[in-house]
Amino acid sequence: MMPNERAIAAVSEAIRKVLRDNVSAQEFAGVPCDIYQTSDMQKAGIEAVSIYLYRVNIDPNLRNRAPSARGGSRSRPSLLLDLHYLLTAWGQEPVRQQVLLARAIRVMDENPLLPSALLNQYGAAFGPTEVVQVVAESLSSEDEASIWEVAEAQRQPSLGYMARVSVGSL
Repeated sequence: MMPNERAIAAVSEAIRKVLRDNVSAQEFAGVPCDIYQTSDMQKAGIEAVSIYLYRVNIDPNLRNRAPSARGGSRSRPSLLLDLHYLLTAWGQEPVRQQVLLARAIRVMDENPLLPSALLNQYGAAFGPTEVVQVVAESLSSEDEASIWEVAEAQRQPSLGYMARVSVGSL
């Protein structure tokens, strides 16, 4: 089985579910954890955790391999995609916002693997033993500044994450 074109959205949805199930406990009960697009980042002041997919890269080494011949038919290799996310805490009170970000970071650190059972709830077709690993990554000051410039929003406390996913040839 090969993940399909729903794989990117499934990773975003799975990250949201992990955060919703684990951040919204105790002092952060009811705080939304949502997938944002650029226009949503202008909602500063609303207490929330956002998951923003800001870049997708294709592994050129894998993509540029010649099609393989299996059983008489030729097929292109899978696409190996790097999904780059910005995890941001939003809030009106700076200390609470920082604690919220730390809570979200801890949740992601404790849940670095997204299992196929979770991913497939969102229409992807991952095999039973496939997982997607989500790891923290540092963004350069320039990259982070350009994200906030495009979003036309004030910078907020954030941390970058990267998830690598293989999808069938699109």
